[in-house]
Amino acid sequence: MKKSLIILLVLILSLQFIVAVEVEMKSSLAQGETILAKISGNFLTSVTKDNLFFYRGHVRVPMEFDITKINDDYYVYALLGDKSPGDYSMSIEGTKYMKGAEVSEEDIIKNFVITEGKAAFSVSPGFIVTETDFSLEIQNLFDNSITISVQTPSDSSAREIFIGSSKESSVQLKSGEIKNINFNLGEGNSALQLIKLSYQATGSSTTTSADDGFCFFWENCTETSTQNQTTTDLSLTYEIPVYTSAGTPKETFRFSPSEITYSFSTNTLSKKTILLHSEGKTLQNISLTLSDSIKPFVNISTNKIESLNADSNISIELSFFSSTEAEIDGSLNAESNGNSTSIDISLNFISNYIPPVENESSVKTCAELNGTICTENEKCSSETVYAKDNVCCLGTCEIIKKSKTGTIIAIIIILLIIIGIVWFNFARYRRIRRKPIPVFQPVKRQEPPTLVRQIVKPIVKVVEKPVIREVEKKVFIEKPKPKIPDYTGSINTKTYHKSSCKFAGLIESKYKIARDDAEYFKKNGYTPCKICIKK
Repeated sequence: MKKSLIILLVLILSLQFIVAVEVEMKSSLAQGETILAKISGNFLTSVTKDNLFFYRGHVRVPMEFDITKINDDYYVYALLGDKSPGDYSMSIEGTKYMKGAEVSEEDIIKNFVITEGKAAFSVSPGFIVTETDFSLEIQNLFDNSITISVQTPSDSSAREIFIGSSKESSVQLKSGEIKNINFNLGEGNSALQLIKLSYQATGSSTTTSADDGFCFFWENCTETSTQNQTTTDLSLTYEIPVYTSAGTPKETFRFSPSEITYSFSTNTLSKKTILLHSEGKTLQNISLTLSDSIKPFVNISTNKIESLNADSNISIELSFFSSTEAEIDGSLNAESNGNSTSIDISLNFISNYIPPVENESSVKTCAELNGTICTENEKCSSETVYAKDNVCCLGTCEIIKKSKTGTIIAIIIILLIIIGIVWFNFARYRRIRRKPIPVFQPVKRQEPPTLVRQIVKPIVKVVEKPVIREVEKKVFIEKPKPKIPDYTGSINTKTYHKSSCKFAGLIESKYKIARDDAEYFKKNGYTPCKICIKK
C-alpha cells in the first residue's frame, strides 16, 4: 500500500514538471545576434505580441520582435540591434496555462545575457509561415567580409525548398552589407522544416606590441614587435523554422547562375553569357531591364524575348565597360505576365587588372582557398590570387610598418624648442648679472642707556566674592514620529511596494501614495512589486 502511494506521488510530481511551459532559447547571446525561441506548453489562452515583454534587470526595454504559432508551439524572434551587454529577460505575461493539474497565471520568465562579443551576422525574420516563395534578410556585423553557408532541408516527403535551383549555397557579405536570400518552393506536403544559416570561423585576436623606444637616425637599430594571438570561436548558426503548406510550385522562370561576381580591367570591353530558363510553361513577351546603378557599365544583347518554350533556356550576352575604377552592385530583372525573376550582379573595375587563368581560384571564395583577405593596413607575405569574392592572400597578412621619419622630425623639433628655451633663460640671466648692485652699509643708532629704579610697593590681596546667577535651561521634548504606512504605490507606473522596498524610495513625491493595507492597491488595479511582494 505504501509503495503504491509513493509511486502515485512521484507520478503527480513528475506530471507537474512535464506539462509546465518550456522555453527553448540560448542563454548567452552576442551583441546584434537574433533571438530565436520556441515556447512549448498547454496554454489555455493564446499568446500574442501583447503578452510578450523584454526587460533589462527590472526595466522594460523596447525590442523589435514577432511571434507566431506553428502546430502546438509558439515561435519568437527578436532583433537585439544595438542593445548593450548586460542581464536581460523575456517575460510572457497575462496568459493562462496548465501547470500540472492546476491553472496558472504566473509570469513565464526566461533570463539571458548579452555578452561583450559581437555576432557575425543577423537574420530577419526568424521564422517563416508561407504558401509561396519567400526570402530572408541577413546583415554582416563584422568589420571584414564574411561567407555565410545556406543549407535547406532534405526531407523527401515535405515541400521542397530551393535556393535558386540548388539545395545548398553560400553568400558573401562585405562589412555592414545587407542581402536578401531568395528561396523557391517545389512540390510536396505541408511540414515544418529548418533552414540553416551558418558562419564557421575561428577568429584570432592579435595584439601587437611594438618597441616604443625612439630610434635616432644615427643609430643602427631595427624595429621589433611582439604579437600575442588569442583564438576565439566566432562560429554562429541560425536554424530558421519554415512552415510551408502543401502545393504545386508556380510556373516561373529563372537565371543561371543565380548571381554573378566579376572583376575587369578598366578601358577594356568584356563579355559574359548567362542563361534564362523557363520552368513549367511557355512564356511570352519577356522584358529584360537593368537596375539604374549598373546601366552606365553594362549592356545586354536584347531587351525583349518574344517567346521562351517550356523547360527550355535562352542565352543572354552581357557587355561590361568602365573607364575608371569602380565597384558596382546591381541586378538584371526579367518580367513576363506578372511573373518575375532577377540575378544579382557585382562588378569590380580595376586599373591594369590581369584576369587569372581559368582555374579553381576564379570560381572559389577566399575562405574555400584557405586564404585571407587583407585590409588596407595589411600586406600579403606571399602569393595573391583573384578569388570569387576579392583578392586573396595565400600566406599571412602582415601589418604595414609605418616609417619613423615623422617621429625623428618631431624629436628634432622638440630638441630645438628645448635648446631655444635654455638659451633664452641663460641670456636673460646674464643681463641681470651685468647691472650694478648697490652696496648699503646700515648705520647703527646708539640708544641712550636705560635708567632702572627699584620701587617697593605694598602687596594688596583682593578677595572676590562668588556671584550667583540664575541660568534658564531649555528642555526639548521629542515629539512622537508619525507612523509609516506599510505600502507605497506610484500613480504613474501603477505599481505598489512595501514601504521598506528600495524601489519605493525611488518614487517621486508627486506620484507617491501610501496605505496601510494592500487591498486599496489591488482594488485600483495596481501591480505588486516582483521583488518585495511575493505571491
